[in-house]
Amino acid sequence: MKIIRKNKEIAVFILFLIIGLAIYANSFGNQFFWDDDDVIVNNVYVQNFQLDKFFTQNEIAGAFGQISNYWRPLLLVSFALDYKIWGLVPFGFHLTNTLLHILAAWLVFIFLYQLIELFLARQTAAEEPPPDPSFRRRGALLAFLPALFFLIHPLQTEAVTYVSGRGDPWAAVWSLLTLIFYVVFRNNGRWRFYWGALIFFAAALLVKEQAIYLPLLILLLEAVFYSIDSRKKIIKLIKNVAAFFALAAAYFLARFTFLNFNHFLSGSVNLVNSDYHRSLAQRAYTFCLVSLDYLRLLLVPTGLHMEREITPVEHFWSWPVITFIILVAVAAIVAFKTWRKNRLVAFGLGWFAITLLPHANLVETNRPMYEHWLYLPMVGFWLALFCLIFILAPAESRVADSADLPGFRQSPRGGRLCRSKSIRVWLKRIFCVMLIACVIFFSFLTIRRNRDWHDPITFYEKNLSYVPDSFIERTNLGMAYDAVGRFAEAIVQYRTAIAIADIYPQAHYDLANSLVNVKQYDEAEKEYRRAIEMSPKFGLAYQNLYNLYMYLGEKDKAEKILKEINK
Repeated sequence: MKIIRKNKEIAVFILFLIIGLAIYANSFGNQFFWDDDDVIVNNVYVQNFQLDKFFTQNEIAGAFGQISNYWRPLLLVSFALDYKIWGLVPFGFHLTNTLLHILAAWLVFIFLYQLIELFLARQTAAEEPPPDPSFRRRGALLAFLPALFFLIHPLQTEAVTYVSGRGDPWAAVWSLLTLIFYVVFRNNGRWRFYWGALIFFAAALLVKEQAIYLPLLILLLEAVFYSIDSRKKIIKLIKNVAAFFALAAAYFLARFTFLNFNHFLSGSVNLVNSDYHRSLAQRAYTFCLVSLDYLRLLLVPTGLHMEREITPVEHFWSWPVITFIILVAVAAIVAFKTWRKNRLVAFGLGWFAITLLPHANLVETNRPMYEHWLYLPMVGFWLALFCLIFILAPAESRVADSADLPGFRQSPRGGRLCRSKSIRVWLKRIFCVMLIACVIFFSFLTIRRNRDWHDPITFYEKNLSYVPDSFIERTNLGMAYDAVGRFAEAIVQYRTAIAIADIYPQAHYDLANSLVNVKQYDEAEKEYRRAIEMSPKFGLAYQNLYNLYMYLGEKDKAEKILKEINK
């Protein structure tokens, strides 16, 4: 039996490797851009493999001393290793991202297969009503399908095709190893697996802060698959999870104190409506709208882009909030109704809720929505959905029962059973055709979406086709035009960005640089002055304005700039 299972795992890994490389192959020629510049291209700590800086500084400190909210030392280690091998050749970084994603998908399969075996064992031991015999036979398929959709879904491109998105697959690998080792520990009591799980949890935290939800997933595992119906078992549970919660608390405390580089929970306060940041209720209502959009994207992943503009929901009595509450109630009823037949439905729904919760912005005030925030949550969604399909699908154990249904009359040759079997076969064929069509469709969308990430200009132009009033995207597109010498087009983008929201001194600085390149020196001077006015400590703006005065022979003005700098 172990040989059969091992062969399944090897076969699934090889299949995932082939599929993953096939659908992400056209991303290997994509360029670095956006956060890649600060995290990799301009990051001297990464390029010099300064391990001490990874653990003591923020993620982008190595790029001209910039400051961010992120502390992700193991993520920087992975980028530094890639740089040692590939230099600044994007191919190697994209290959690593894809291999990590494939590994994460394979670990999803192993973990779900582990849970299915655990569920069947618990049902037998507890002498509860066993699931349909077909469920035992289809267990491997039930583990395989959520992992396959996790691998091919086009929403994953934001975490895989974008080099700086590596935090999601890298953290997912450590998180899944944590859960796999914990289940092994609970099944055989070997403490080396427990300490292994704890080490993997620490590694996940060192890659991405959202992994802090892992203790809650362990509690969910205990609640769904292990009995906690006595005081002795509850005490044992507390002992098992205490170290995980203690580690999470220690991490949280460290991030609030000596590892708090730029207000740990401040988020990107300049990117959404200010009322959204001030009002907890408004953020909660908006999350209801975002959750509905997430469900739509999981089932119909079209119109994908990174710069999503979400209008905050301001009132409780609004259709997103009411619809969300109804869906939560329906999910709770479904989990309750299917509990005895298949606890995996409840586990999948609980997984989806727990892993999405850190992105609800109830504490941290970040952008309301990103597609890559569904990277690990979608495992629970697909698990619950396929479990429900398997429950509703006609199984062989129920075919004979259908002979007693009205409309099925017994014939001397057993016509009732033949008719029931025929219906079951046709439903199975329809399901297989729909499943294959979805796999092909999602794979096609992923391949097509990879092209949107090919280079900065393609990426920003794509985003602006959805959000033409984004001042951030306009500024970034201007910088992309500037980098290839398209200065006139860059000027148009900078001016448009400033007209949309004049809150970003960098836009004036970049505009001034482009104006210098087209020899509009008077306008450039005004823009440098405006950047300095908005940010009096903007050193590069002072320096470039000084250089402009020296180039124009206006030494008096240049000397005044020097005096301003030295104040």
